[in-house]
Amino acid sequence: MATAGPRAIAVSYVGAHGAEVVRVTRAGAFHRVWSEPAAHEAPALAWSRDRLLVAHRREGVVSTAVVKLPR
Repeated sequence: MATAGPRAIAVSYVGAHGAEVVRVTRAGAFHRVWSEPAAHEAPALAWSRDRLLVAHRREGVVSTAVVKLPR
């Protein structure tokens, strides 16, 4: 899943290290902003006012985290 902000995009995926969310800047730099090693599904994302909402399933229950992103 991907979502866009004013100067970057955020992408969620599942890889060898569980679920991760990375922020990709216009310059092409990648920064991991969230991870859950035990997750087997990519989290849902929503971006607003320099904050990223990450919704993910943990042990059958949906949990959320809010990540403040730099401008």
